[in-house]
Amino acid sequence: MHYLAYAIIPVSTGIDHLVAQLLAPFEEGPEGLPQRECGGDENNPYGGIWDWYQIGGRWTGYLNNDYDPEKDPQNIETCNLCNGTGQREDEIGKDIRSKDPSYTCNGCSGKGVKTKWPTQWKHHVGDIIPLDSLERDDEKTPHTLFFGRQAIDKAWSYTDPEFPRWGTEDENEDEKKIRREKIDKIETRIRKAHSEAVWSKIDDFRSKDYMLVVIDYHS
Repeated sequence: MHYLAYAIIPVSTGIDHLVAQLLAPFEEGPEGLPQRECGGDENNPYGGIWDWYQIGGRWTGYLNNDYDPEKDPQNIETCNLCNGTGQREDEIGKDIRSKDPSYTCNGCSGKGVKTKWPTQWKHHVGDIIPLDSLERDDEKTPHTLFFGRQAIDKAWSYTDPEFPRWGTEDENEDEKKIRREKIDKIETRIRKAHSEAVWSKIDDFRSKDYMLVVIDYHS
């Protein structure tokens, strides 16, 4: 799955390098273990977090409510399935159209153009901002916060022994409802605690000496 992360780095021109250094200890290795520590340390006790990442990615423009990457002309390209005609004329297209005359192109819905894959979206200036310009918004709390070779990862909260992950085969509807209600309560508690931990740590670094980078990572 893909997750949203924020990375706190010192103000510098070597952003890609600093982000790579910051995330390196949390790279997944064999069986999900960190590539370098192979088992974690006091800062990373639960193993690897990511196996791929990109600045921006699926969260390009996430901090800018006035920007939609899917509508940015630089993120639009000619559909390769219909070659920009809006109608797929290969054997697959013709076969589907013989059964459904309204069919045009599944790549662009008949528009001739489509949005590029998120990994190809252009860099957005709003994905790297001065940390002290970031306003707290609990609705935009990232799944993971990377800072100073440490991390706060929401998934770690689900090691809570009280978390009832699975029901039993003979679970009846009443028991299922009780378990679901318990899960909802614990998840609400986890979200609040995670959000508070993330924003509290951001406040610890908040100054003109640091920047915040929006990260899309896969795990």
